[in-house]
Amino acid sequence: MRTFALVLVFALIPNVAFACEASTGGARSFERRVSPRSGIFCFYLVTEYEGGTCEAGREIARTDEGCSRLQRLALTDEGVFVSIAAPRTSRRAWTILRVFTIGDGARTVDVSLEDLSATAPLRGVVRVSFDQGAVMFRDAATEARVTFAELAARL
Repeated sequence: MRTFALVLVFALIPNVAFACEASTGGARSFERRVSPRSGIFCFYLVTEYEGGTCEAGREIARTDEGCSRLQRLALTDEGVFVSIAAPRTSRRAWTILRVFTIGDGARTVDVSLEDLSATAPLRGVVRVSFDQGAVMFRDAATEARVTFAELAARL
């Protein structure tokens, strides 16, 4: 019974590894860890670093939020995070991306398919993924690409 409970706990906590991820050009990096305040709910603690290596002593800022908001995350060289809120949607008005900064003067904007003119031709279920400094949106027949710079300009 104890083994089952242990397996269940690890199955419910996503990505407990502390991998460092560099920004698109390597000027910044971030790591995410399961936050110590996690209990029934999952929270990630995200730390942003100067440079591409998550080196101790080079921290810029940190925040913690729900795991679902920070599970699919990328960082620009300017310190703007782009989070895929849902890997797919068929509702154009629902939030699909979250663009934000952390630390002093933190800003956040939620973005839906309606907010992005490049996604106008897409119909039905739209799948979302990262693609080297951009976000790729695909339906069954069409795709649209929106760069991180275009998204950061919304802040």
